[in-house]
Amino acid sequence: MKTVAHWGKPVALLSVLLLGVGSLNAPASAVSKTAPSNLTQDADPSSLQLAQATQNLCRRVNVRQGLAVRERPDPNARQTGGVGFNTQVTLAEGARSIPGPDGRLWVEITAPVRGYASSGYPNSQNNLVSCSGPVGTNPPTNPPANPPANPPSTASLCRQVEGRVAPQGLAIRADASRTSAYRGGVPAGGRLTLVQGYRLIPDKTGERRNWVQVTSPVAGYVSASSLIMCR
Repeated sequence: MKTVAHWGKPVALLSVLLLGVGSLNAPASAVSKTAPSNLTQDADPSSLQLAQATQNLCRRVNVRQGLAVRERPDPNARQTGGVGFNTQVTLAEGARSIPGPDGRLWVEITAPVRGYASSGYPNSQNNLVSCSGPVGTNPPTNPPANPPANPPSTASLCRQVEGRVAPQGLAIRADASRTSAYRGGVPAGGRLTLVQGYRLIPDKTGERRNWVQVTSPVAGYVSASSLIMCR
């Protein structure tokens, strides 16, 4: 009977040791299963860089009348669309200011309409502002108080009525609307002079038409789509 008792003690001790080893292994197994889940919570650096790059290309329209978007950096190029006041636009990658024939600077955009929009005159490029800035509530409706260093010459403000588009000539109206009072007219091929700091003005009655203000031969407004640079 004593011999059996002596053998029982080593067996019991061995069982206790095995239980201890098992309890130590259990947490290690749990850690190995949960550790990979922490890696999936990390943000993708490439996604963050893409978001920052997109934000840097974002601009907001700061002109109450909105901006025309054209095929080329030229006020006489075909209009592909327009963007309204406070609308966000996306500049093209590597976009730069391009001087136009009218003295204004233009920049390429890719959204919401692809084309070129005027950013303003040199030293007065306030048509497009950063999207991170405060939202404008009352943008200037008149030309800037401080004129650009190199204002456009009278020659660059000269426009001619395109006879193929308006063979009957153009009417000069008191306001940007066909229903506005008639001030005078310009025949096909006739010349007129735009106001300093001119901009495209949407039709006051909602027609799909833009107008531009002129100073001669009669002060008023004419339809912009029928004008070309003077030859």
